[in-house]
Amino acid sequence: ALLIFWCSAITSKFGIHVYDFTHSFDDGVVLCLLIHYYHPGLLSLDDIKATSRHGMCGEEAIKNENHNFSLALDRMSEIGGIPRLLNSGKSKSNTEEKSIFLCLVYLCARLMESSSEIHACLSIQKWYRRKKRNTIDKDETLCFQKDLENLDYIQRKLLCSAAKEIW
Repeated sequence: ALLIFWCSAITSKFGIHVYDFTHSFDDGVVLCLLIHYYHPGLLSLDDIKATSRHGMCGEEAIKNENHNFSLALDRMSEIGGIPRLLNSGKSKSNTEEKSIFLCLVYLCARLMESSSEIHACLSIQKWYRRKKRNTIDKDETLCFQKDLENLDYIQRKLLCSAAKEIW
């Protein structure tokens, strides 16, 4: 139920509501929107094709559904850490609930992890630029330490080693 809620919370911003692990994922649009939400530079809204959900029918709708699935699978591959559990030739008749559920578990974990990695990278960039300009004061050092507290062990270790090289 939490995965459905997570998906729906994100996709409702785009006018798409998720209510199950089968029909809601038939056209690949939901997977594309989830990836776009966390990584808009990786998957643009313009890349997502209209499907039967948007009033299309016939061969064009099926072609677009296959395009959306292939697009989502390619982008998940680029993100990494998500096993290929779905076929790119999906259609309404062969979307399996268990496959979608497992794919979402991996996708959710990886998107959450990658968003914190991006946050860590942005923190490093911010501190590097300020160090380069010699504009870091004592209060900002405390903020840096608070940023470190919000990261997990591995991210904290990476951020600290990068900071040592900068300073």
